[in-house]
Amino acid sequence: MDNEQSEDSKFISMTGDAPETRHSASQTPRTAEQPQQQGAIQIRRVPVPERRTQNPITSQTMGGCQSAPERSTSSGGQNDSSPIHAIPELPRKKLSLGTLRKGYTHHEERPSFQERHASVIAYVQRLEEDRQNYENQLRRPKHNQEEIDNIFSSVLGSVANWNPYDQSARREPPEPHIIPEYIQMLQKKLDEQCRYSSALTTSIAELKADMGGLRGDVNAKTADIVRLEKKNIEDARTCEAKIARNTASHKVEISRIESSYSNTLQDLEKAHSAKVQQMQRQFDDTSRNARDEHNAEKSRLQNALLTTVDGFKPMADRICRQQLEDLRGSIHALVFGLDNLGQEDPGPLRSQIAMIRNPQNKDYKNALEGCFWSIIFRGMFATPFCSLGEYGDAFMDTWTGLFGKGISYQWPEADTRSETWRYVTLEAIEQDLKSSRPSNLKSSYEANRQSVISSLSSLYSQVSPENKSREIRDVVDKACQLALAFGKQRCRLQVLAPQPGDPIDARDEDAYFSLNHSSDRVIPEVQLVVKPGLLKVGDGRGGSFGSSVNMSPSAVYLKIVAN
Repeated sequence: MDNEQSEDSKFISMTGDAPETRHSASQTPRTAEQPQQQGAIQIRRVPVPERRTQNPITSQTMGGCQSAPERSTSSGGQNDSSPIHAIPELPRKKLSLGTLRKGYTHHEERPSFQERHASVIAYVQRLEEDRQNYENQLRRPKHNQEEIDNIFSSVLGSVANWNPYDQSARREPPEPHIIPEYIQMLQKKLDEQCRYSSALTTSIAELKADMGGLRGDVNAKTADIVRLEKKNIEDARTCEAKIARNTASHKVEISRIESSYSNTLQDLEKAHSAKVQQMQRQFDDTSRNARDEHNAEKSRLQNALLTTVDGFKPMADRICRQQLEDLRGSIHALVFGLDNLGQEDPGPLRSQIAMIRNPQNKDYKNALEGCFWSIIFRGMFATPFCSLGEYGDAFMDTWTGLFGKGISYQWPEADTRSETWRYVTLEAIEQDLKSSRPSNLKSSYEANRQSVISSLSSLYSQVSPENKSREIRDVVDKACQLALAFGKQRCRLQVLAPQPGDPIDARDEDAYFSLNHSSDRVIPEVQLVVKPGLLKVGDGRGGSFGSSVNMSPSAVYLKIVAN
């Protein structure tokens, strides 16, 4: 009996340590959500001694008590699960400006913190589940210990209150020799449970240490995450500022490019329009020239046919130029044969000499030659019909009335019809002049001839006492014949005498040549005409009236610049 009490005391002292051990194994609650840190975090699990899953006391009874309750199978044995590795955070890449621009275009649609750090939240949740599992494992030994305490309390109560002579017991008491075996078995079970509780205490302490380290790591990683979040916010603001600056610069550049493109396009349009207009003008000119050439060629061919029919032979340009130069030479010889013309009073040359600065003997003779040509031009070459006298004025009025503007002494525009009327009329007049019968036309022609001879003789007598009637008559006859010969040509041969004050092109040496002194400062304006020129319009066959050529230039004095 003493041995039984000793065993009971030992059992009570051993079971009394279990609650303290279980109390010391309680854990503090974790933080709800801890962000995951960069790198893998491994949880070291402490092996727990394996417990037996079968209670041998299942169906034995003692002293009328009910059978001991069956012990529950413990699932808190050694944990064979592998260590949990956290998902490492991928290294941040250096993003380009285009990628950042796309990322921050719609910054309101950025994912939330839970979405962006889902791996960290999942890792913290797994830690929380592990902590809950450990707490459940710690609760199971406590529950088992309570079951054992209840069994021992029932056994001790049965042994202490067992009365073999109690007839009121419902069941038969166990055999006395079995009780020590039960007690020994329970003692052994209690020792095993104590060792298991001690191992669990050690495991809990190690787990607490690991949890403290993990908590520190989680705090450090949380601080890093906060720092990285701040850095990301600063980087986002910097990138947004850069994007804003680049956007403004981009808009300015786009405006500049658009303006440059618009200006270039306008310049191209202007150049294209100018080119089109130029090509249109060239086309019009080419078409007009081709049409004129066609008409001229047609007229030339028509006139050639007519000329072939009537047998007319046109004067060659060389013959025309030679006959005019012969007339010029006759007048020049008549005038320049005078000696000492400038030593006496110039008389009728006074107005002409006044237009020449520092006149010399040559200038006096040039002025006299100009007066001779003025009389011959008015009497013979002013119009194709003026050599006929008064009848010539009637023919001129008819010609200008039919083909011109009706202005006297203004030749009509040269064309086939006007020039045909001219030379056909003069051919008929020439035939009448050559006939032997008298006529009013012959009388008018002879009267005009005598008037020109008288004017030239009177002028010559004022500057020289010599008698030059025969030479003057020869000059007038040459002029009459040349006027009729020019008038019969199919082309227009016009003796030109520019008027004082007419502007000229000094570079056109085929039309004019100057008689001024080399020291004179002149302007391109006619001051005095000495010799008229000769202009040819059309060709010898009565065509190409759109073209003209100067066959002989006019000799003039140009206006002198006033000092």
